[in-house]
Formats: sequence, C-alpha cells, structure tokens
Amino acid sequence: MGIREAQQFIRLVRDHPEESVFAGGCSEADVTEAEQRLGVAFPESYKLFLRELGDCDVAGDEFYGIVRRDGQLLGVVMETLALRESADLPSPLVAFRPDGMGGYFVLDTSRVNPDGEAPVYAWGSGTNSPTELDHIGTDFGTVALDLARRGLRDAELANALAEAGLLYLGLVDVSVPLMPPCLAFSADSVETGGQEWVVSVESDEPDLPERVNHGWYLLSADQGLFPRDAPEFLIAVGGREAVPAEPLRWARVALTGRSDIAGAGAEARVTGCGAGHVDFAMLSLDGTVVVRGVEGEEWTDCVLLKDPHRLPAMRELGTRMASSPETPQETREALKRWLKRQRNSESP
Repeated sequence: MGIREAQQFIRLVRDHPEESVFAGGCSEADVTEAEQRLGVAFPESYKLFLRELGDCDVAGDEFYGIVRRDGQLLGVVMETLALRESADLPSPLVAFRPDGMGGYFVLDTSRVNPDGEAPVYAWGSGTNSPTELDHIGTDFGTVALDLARRGLRDAELANALAEAGLLYLGLVDVSVPLMPPCLAFSADSVETGGQEWVVSVESDEPDLPERVNHGWYLLSADQGLFPRDAPEFLIAVGGREAVPAEPLRWARVALTGRSDIAGAGAEARVTGCGAGHVDFAMLSLDGTVVVRGVEGEEWTDCVLLKDPHRLPAMRELGTRMASSPETPQETREALKRWLKRQRNSESP
C-alpha cells in the first residue's frame, strides 16, 4: 500500500482543476536536498507526490511539498524546520499538512516499513513521545487519497446546496444520537394520529416551485424547524441514487437570502430529483422537528412532525429497521443509538 494510493491521489488532483492547485513536480535533486536539510529519508509514496505535483491544495486542504523560490526550498522543509525550532517537533517527524486545529499530520520517518512507507500521525505542540501520537494511517498515499476524496465530496456538496440557497456548515458526526435520515424519510407515511402539519400544492401547478418554497418556509419557520432569526437546520444528504448506495448523513445548513428548495435545489439533486420534483428530509438541530418533502401523483406535500420520538409508529418502524439484516450496519447502529436515547430520556 502507499504507491498505488498516491498514484490515485495524483490523478484525482489533476482531474479536478477547478478545486485543485499544484506547483508542478520537483526534481530529484530538490528531493535529495530537502531530505538532507531535514536529515530524513522521505517515504516512497511521499516522494512520488513530490516528483509529480511538488506541492498542492485540494478543495482548501493543503499538502506541504517542495517549492523552490529565490533559490530556497519552501513548503515541507520550511514548515518542518520552523516547527522544530518553535514547537520542539521531534526530528524524525515531517509535517506535511495542518490539521485545522493547531496541530499537524506528520510522517514518522523512524518507523519505515519494508515497502519504504512511513506511518502518519497527528502531532500537536508539546507532544513529543511516540506513544502520545494519534495514529492516522499507514502511509502518505492512503491518507492523502482519503483526505482528497472527502474534501472534493464536501466541495461538491457545498456547491449543490448553494443552488438551493443553503450554506453548508459541515456533516454531523454519526455518533450523535439523532433520528437517522433513513427514518426521517418515512415521516410522510407513518401513522401520527393526526399529529402532523402539512402544506400541499397541486403537482400540475405552473408555479409549483415557488408555491412549494413559500409553503415550506412558512411551515418550517412557524412550527419550529428553525427560528426565523437564525435559520439553521439539518438536511439529509448522501447517495440514495449512487451505485453502490452511500449512507445518508445529516448536514448542517443555514438559509441564505435566496432559498430555492423546490426549484434549483431539486435540480441540483440535494432536495429532489429535478426542478419541481421534491424529495427531502430535514431535521431541527435538537431533533424535535422533522420535515419531509415528497411529490405524489396529484399533490406535492411538505409534512412536518413534532417530537417524532414520541410517535409509537415511528419508534416501532425504527425498531424493525434496527433489527433487519437488510439495513446497513452503520444505519442499524445509528437507529439503536437514537432508540436508546429515547428510552433513557423517559426513564424515571
């Protein structure tokens, strides 16, 4: 492992020029000089990255490499030497990426395996013992490929959500015990005993997107999906249409001044499957309000439920899904966390 993943990473960067910037490959002489300046031997997948890309940024994610400017080697050499001087970075560690939290992803060149690859760890100032480092991955190529894929997916998702007038604020961690998106998509079909709020628009209306947008906003703002002065909520995203299907996740979003849920958002396939054809699930930040948008043969509905965890039909459905072998393992675990949270909240 390592070289193959580095090759895929390099192709990914080159195939996405709109989201990637790279310096261009550096020479073997520059690689050798960088190793000598740092007193280390670079792992093989990292050297391939240096020779092919030099240094790069993918969807805002920076990977330090080698850039020669005015006769000086910048990038990984400058950053690593600066950390050694200012933060006591141990000499075998090579910092190749900031982690966004004040620390760095580093290559531990003292632990090179027989394939010439070094493991990747997370390092922060004051962390000097190898036993204190958090292990990130087996090699540069594997870690870089995973980070680039996630970054590009996030960038693509943010662009699609922007079409709906939604500002992407990040994915919710799967460990948070909220109603899973797959269950929220059933909000229009479970028995509620009349405890639902619905906005309906005839599906053949010529101004359907505008009517649905207006009705959805009033319903959501009035009944608690979000407060009008801070319109943030969760929306289900993922690859229900992908092959193989990707697990649905909650993404946190904020309304901008030009929301178009039923039109451009549906066309971008984040709130539907084409302009005027809505298909979405949304959840309040605290998980107490769910909104389901769905197109029927005659009517397009926005259905809102409050306190869905109190609905017996919803909990029964969640229990069946959590015990079904046809439900993906990750989804089963999310359902169990949600059901357990509801049981605990009702315990005396």
